[in-house]
Amino acid sequence: MSAIECFFSAQGKFYRTSKGLVVPSAGSICTKLTNEDFSHVGIETLERAIQQGEGAHEVACNYSLHVLGHLKKVTLPPMPAGHPDTEQHWDAAMTHALAQVEKLFARYEVTPIAVEEKSICSSYFYGGQPDVKLWMKWKGRKIVAVWDYKRIAAIALSHYLKIESYLMLDSFSDCSAGFIAWLKKGSDAELIHCPRNGHYKAAIASAAGLLNFQIAHRVLKP
Repeated sequence: MSAIECFFSAQGKFYRTSKGLVVPSAGSICTKLTNEDFSHVGIETLERAIQQGEGAHEVACNYSLHVLGHLKKVTLPPMPAGHPDTEQHWDAAMTHALAQVEKLFARYEVTPIAVEEKSICSSYFYGGQPDVKLWMKWKGRKIVAVWDYKRIAAIALSHYLKIESYLMLDSFSDCSAGFIAWLKKGSDAELIHCPRNGHYKAAIASAAGLLNFQIAHRVLKP
């Protein structure tokens, strides 16, 4: 079992290594690099999308655990309190997300290896927890890859950066490729290949260095 700990503070998400070193998360690094702004989206609309995204993510990871043999069956997450949809609409959205993941697994002949496994990048000192590491069929051959599940309106730069950051983690160095499993609302899912990118890697290394500097000098307080 992993001795790596993930925790949250008022200033974000962090990881604690097996030796007690506190490092930033891959997500914090991607946020630092992209500065994505959602101020143009209404609060209710944004909260609704976040809750649906988190629900679909839970369904997808639970299905991965089910295939891996760690869950007997996949149950749909309950609708969060205060969510503006009806329970019928929520359950339909979660059922659709589950069906999308099932189709992706069948299409790419997926065999999960690990689900939400914590890992550290010992080269640049940050932590991450990819959704699923798996065997899959890609371009006629079996490869080890990492998938990140997303149920969002559009794919952004931060999502590509996140995949690059995951492929730099120690426990995922054997992965040949990374993909965004885009669970689209009301349509079929799309698996987006994220080719390795040297510019992304350099940017991630730079941002990780900055955040670690801020942690060391108490500018950023875990």
